Amino acid sequence: MSGILIEKEKALESELAAVRKQMADEHQAKLKNTAVADRLVYAAYGRCPCGAGLAYDPLLEDENSVFKGPLSGYWDCSAILLGVADQSVTHTGKLPFAFYDIKCEKQPSANGANTRIPLAK
Repeated sequence: MSGILIEKEKALESELAAVRKQMADEHQAKLKNTAVADRLVYAAYGRCPCGAGLAYDPLLEDENSVFKGPLSGYWDCSAILLGVADQSVTHTGKLPFAFYDIKCEKQPSANGANTRIPLAK
């Protein structure tokens, strides 16, 4: 390969990385302007001992995680994430993505299953 092509490849990869970062930043900004209830992603089947579905907020990262980015998130009780949890019952602890394999409602193999419970209006 010629040095010119290698340099062109490096320039294009750099440009692509900048575009991907811009897209991610725009996505994060959009999520920040979305209510928590509307941005939570629920588990297809996993539930907290209190009965509420497990969920994660795509904006939250676990500051204690050794992982960065999407792998640093965690599943938690959706009632806790929504701020409506009954404190007199037992809830699950945070379940880091890196150590727990919980099927998400968005996975095709979930066949539309989710653990969402409609909130009273």
